[in-house]
Amino acid sequence: MKRFLVFDANSLVYRCFYALPPLTAPDGAPVAALYGLANILLKLWRAAKPDYAAAMFDRKEPTFRDKLYKEYKAHRPPMPDDLAPQIEAARGLFALFGVKSFDLAGFEADDLIGTLVEKFKKEKNVQFAILSGDADELQLVEGDRVVVEMFKKGVSDIAVYDAAAVKERYGVTPEQFVDYKGLVGDTSDNIPGVAGIGPKTAAELLQVYGSIEGVYKKLSPNVKGFTKLEAKKEDAFLSKELATIRRDAPVAFGALADLVVPPLEEGALVQEFSRLGFESIVKRLAVPSVPSLKENKKPELDLKNILFIEAAPSALSDKALVSKKVKVGFDLKDGLKALWRSGRDMAPPYADLGVGFWLLDSDLKDYRPETIGRRFFRESWSGTPEELRRAYRFLLAELEASGLRRIFEEVEMPLLRILAEMERRGIRVDRDRLRALRRELDGELAELVRTIYAAAGQAVNLNSPKQLSALLFDKLGLASKGVKKTKSGARTTDSEALETLKGAHPIVGELIRYRELFKVKSTYVEPIEKLLDKKGRLHTVFVQTGTATGRLSSREPNLQNIPQETVWARKLRESFVAEKGFSLVAFDYSQIELRVLADVTQDPLLLEAFRNGEDIHRLTASRVFKKAPGDVLPAERRLAKTLNFGIIFGMGADAFGKTAGIPREEARKLIDEYFETFKGVRGWHQEIKERARLEGVVTTKTGRRRTFSAQAAFSPRLQAEIDRMAINMPIQGYEADILKQAMLDVHAELMKRGVWDAEARLLLSIHDELLFEIADDMMKKIVPAIRERMERAAVLSVPLIVETKSGPSWGTLQALSQQ
Repeated sequence: MKRFLVFDANSLVYRCFYALPPLTAPDGAPVAALYGLANILLKLWRAAKPDYAAAMFDRKEPTFRDKLYKEYKAHRPPMPDDLAPQIEAARGLFALFGVKSFDLAGFEADDLIGTLVEKFKKEKNVQFAILSGDADELQLVEGDRVVVEMFKKGVSDIAVYDAAAVKERYGVTPEQFVDYKGLVGDTSDNIPGVAGIGPKTAAELLQVYGSIEGVYKKLSPNVKGFTKLEAKKEDAFLSKELATIRRDAPVAFGALADLVVPPLEEGALVQEFSRLGFESIVKRLAVPSVPSLKENKKPELDLKNILFIEAAPSALSDKALVSKKVKVGFDLKDGLKALWRSGRDMAPPYADLGVGFWLLDSDLKDYRPETIGRRFFRESWSGTPEELRRAYRFLLAELEASGLRRIFEEVEMPLLRILAEMERRGIRVDRDRLRALRRELDGELAELVRTIYAAAGQAVNLNSPKQLSALLFDKLGLASKGVKKTKSGARTTDSEALETLKGAHPIVGELIRYRELFKVKSTYVEPIEKLLDKKGRLHTVFVQTGTATGRLSSREPNLQNIPQETVWARKLRESFVAEKGFSLVAFDYSQIELRVLADVTQDPLLLEAFRNGEDIHRLTASRVFKKAPGDVLPAERRLAKTLNFGIIFGMGADAFGKTAGIPREEARKLIDEYFETFKGVRGWHQEIKERARLEGVVTTKTGRRRTFSAQAAFSPRLQAEIDRMAINMPIQGYEADILKQAMLDVHAELMKRGVWDAEARLLLSIHDELLFEIADDMMKKIVPAIRERMERAAVLSVPLIVETKSGPSWGTLQALSQQ
């Protein structure tokens, strides 16, 4: 069925104007409402371009309703000066999307909408969707052929009303909606209605008597609200007449074919949006404005103070490498380590183009020159000096325009050398302990295999999903209800499926244990053994561009995901040891994600709890379970902890229920209780989701940003995932910048003290934790200095707390005194 989209244009522009903060174009003209309208139109066209469309506008002249009732809309304030020109400009914006605009003196936009629907509703295979900001058009709904799409809040969430939805929401049919308005009135239009008759009573009356005429025909003292109805009969009929949308306005729409929506001319959109200063929209269009590697771009570069590295830095002279010039190129960290291996150096400052372009698009995954050329310039990269210069010039301009240049030059680039030093230094691993752990794992795994084979009655490849599925569901006959299927239709045997089947057969628990042990062996123990150097040190690689939020990741091996809760995880960590005369010291930010949440949301309860040093998980449990903090059970506190961190990651009821092991209904209730308690968090969630949907970008307090393409952000299939990522980004992104700033500040402090890389060595950065190797005889001086600099790395509305632990190995760390 073809789709005819009808816009209540004034209502739409008004809503955009009041939903968004003031915004001006480069020429100073107000454009906030146009910005909101442009995003809405782009959203609609990306989701499903309409086949037909028309936009209806109000006029300044009085309408027939003003003549009927001089108080009609009389209470409304004058149109703001900044809005009036945007109403007129909206016509041009609709035209860019191929939508014709209509108005008619003496009639409102609603009447034109009613007339258009009446004229064309008999056309076969056409569905009408009326997009509006208020409920007046609900009287036009007919089954599911004529529906109203109405904004619920702001300009992002839309509720679709067909006849059934109108009945469910208001208790009346669309045909009765004008009678409903006649009884209840409408404060926004100053329609009086019958004083004292509310929505519930109005719906009950119409369900019994059908219409206002029916109510008054049967009016008697036995009718509910009799006295009020009798006193305000004239108001009731006047209100119904005022609320009734005309369907016979003398407006010339032409034929249906005249309202066909042509294909978008995205070049024209880019040109107009650029003129209006809507750069965030331009970047999200399918055909963005593409610079060329062959064009000259501002800013002008001070070439005498820049060293462009076309290939390997080793090809350049030592004089050039140790100069104060900015070293510009790709993969500078690897180049720096290669120079060190040959006894040479490359002095800062650095400008790694891969890291820079990652800041502009943190979801790209691949930041090699060839990928950068295709993504940002739509050209192949040949590696000429001219390409390097122009890419750097373009990058600086974009970083400046996006507010990211400070992060690039003052955080990411100074951090590059620190990470290179950490990789060169590595961390010592006790080969004998690791070898003993592998043998122990081999023994346990062999015993588990024998147990599983005996329970199965046959040998089976436990690492084959296909064979395991056949064993569990076919031979053993386990119920597959709730177990997902793969794309090929096979029943999955992933960890979630095994947890679902847990308890159905003893073999399932053994399989879960087998998976855990096999992962420790194959993902960590064996790779680490192979990666150790001759001195027994492991040199993981820290990746600056590995996450969209700004967090560091690592590879060869990935130490970020080393488990820490199980016995086997502890044994694995015990193989990471300090050098003789040194101890490993972990500096861990305490609940930094929740502290950042308190800071960005300014939720009063969270702020007070952290300032008073309260147990935030116990507090949450006491509120959602409605009991005194002292009465909270350990299981309730654990559930509240899962809830607290789930909120940060935008976790919904399904995910929270699965993680916490509780029914979805209970999970939903706890989430609702949480948001009712922490209202500041709830409001912030809504604000962030609105911004991501409308603007396609969210930022951290430090300016780090993550963009969401219009095509993805407005796809129903991906919207929940977009919301989750949008909520998570300002928390994890800010947390990442705090940790990176801490690394820079601690490095500066230890360099000043002359102990960096001698008595104090930064080995690992794992999520919220920095792991150092510190000389035993310097612990009392160095540990407090590091902790102090970390706690001062950012100024939050709540204290930043760093907890410290030390020990001879990573798996045997014990808490240190905070004194």
